[in-house]
Amino acid sequence: MNKWVRRCNTGNAEGRQAAGLLPFTVDAVVAGYCRSDFARRLERFDECFEVSASGVTLAERLRRPKERTEAVSRVLAALREEGTITGWRDELYPVTSSFYQEP
Repeated sequence: MNKWVRRCNTGNAEGRQAAGLLPFTVDAVVAGYCRSDFARRLERFDECFEVSASGVTLAERLRRPKERTEAVSRVLAALREEGTITGWRDELYPVTSSFYQEP
């Protein structure tokens, strides 16, 4: 039972690593995961993301939700224009630390 509890508490980190998924961190909180090949594409957007072998972090200089949302929006638009992101639905998602936080 302890092994199962430990696995739940780690959120199956071993499985994510085996699948090539890297944590995406905002304010030292893991907000999600991205594929390592997608993380490599984000490296050139260093004004917005810090990419390393251990994960992707939203740039610390982007402190306010509005700044974050605008910066990430510009990156996603560039990736859409080059064909990296397909199936664009023109839906913006605010970059906040909580679903209920004002963007």
